[in-house]
Amino acid sequence: VLTIAGAGFAALLEAGLAIQCKFGILGVTAANVTSDGTISCETPSAVVPASYPLSLVVAQEWDMQVLSSFTVYGDEATMAGAVFPEGGAYNLQTSLTLSAGSFQEYGPILCQVGGVVGSIGGVVDGGRSVSCNKPALPDTFRYSTGIYPIELSLNGQ
Repeated sequence: VLTIAGAGFAALLEAGLAIQCKFGILGVTAANVTSDGTISCETPSAVVPASYPLSLVVAQEWDMQVLSSFTVYGDEATMAGAVFPEGGAYNLQTSLTLSAGSFQEYGPILCQVGGVVGSIGGVVDGGRSVSCNKPALPDTFRYSTGIYPIELSLNGQ
């Protein structure tokens, strides 16, 4: 999900004007006005990671460029090659390092382990790794030992 900050979005919605986010040649997704100053849009998936111009389309007539370059990653592009450490106590916060080869700094990085959001992390090792904290998982995880998915948000959302 991409969040765009601005002003006057609620007035466009009240006037009955449809708002969409256009990601270059990848296509258009519906914009959700979350407040007068913010819009959120689902980002399209890409087969190959690439950068595209981002614009807001209002009433299918006005096309306003927001960013000259917005990078979309394919799912396979963000797979971590290694996680360190590979294990730990469920109920303790633990520092994690995920290595994948190429991370960009787009804002706060959030780690989510087993559906529980951890604290903000950052890009380290020249962009080759991300460091973040695994949250202390609640007691409902006490007897659920095993492998948990780790999800990253590279822009704090």
